[in-house]
Amino acid sequence: MNYGNLKDWIKKYLHRDELSNHIPVWLSWTHTQIQKNKFFRFQQVQFDAVNLTTSKQEYDLHSDFAVGGSTVKCKRIIHILLEKDGDRVQQLEKKEYPYFEEACYRYRNKKYPVVYVRWGNIIRMCPKVSEDNVYQMILFGYRDLPFYIDDPTSDNGANDNKEDYLSINYPHLLIWGALLYANPFIKDNERAEFWASMYREHYQTYIDEERTIVLSGSVGGAIG
Repeated sequence: MNYGNLKDWIKKYLHRDELSNHIPVWLSWTHTQIQKNKFFRFQQVQFDAVNLTTSKQEYDLHSDFAVGGSTVKCKRIIHILLEKDGDRVQQLEKKEYPYFEEACYRYRNKKYPVVYVRWGNIIRMCPKVSEDNVYQMILFGYRDLPFYIDDPTSDNGANDNKEDYLSINYPHLLIWGALLYANPFIKDNERAEFWASMYREHYQTYIDEERTIVLSGSVGGAIG
């Protein structure tokens, strides 16, 4: 569900057209509140392939990797594969310093990287490739989720066609949360109690489902 759909649903529940301009603010507040939970912080993805060159052995996890063409930070590495013409060549082995230097010497005659070491957000692979743009690095890891926060200052509809993880997977959580923020304006205790009950129910569903995802090692969840 996109944010235009979310706004429409909230308007239907409110029955107060004069409050429509406040809906983006309430959605933004709800979204921010949910993000404070440790869940929903990371997503397991396959990053876009990176062509390796003879002039580069180090890569920045915060700036050298992308998903769908957009640069995103890699927060944690699961594994790194090497491919050539679409075929898997090697899974790089992580080494700690000083064992990395020893491995570099051992594999010095290889034509492509075999091991890597990580210092902060920098990874260094060894040995370097023997030819440019022949081998591709495929990194599997965790990135920050691409949260979208609606513009709290206007309701011009510019962002109505956008979606994110919450709006797609838990749209009702956002709807009921936004309606709770509307309560001081409508002062309807009966409706407010119902909205609060629905929000608690959907929030618990979100917690239960995301905890299952985390424990199963699938998409989403917090990492250390």
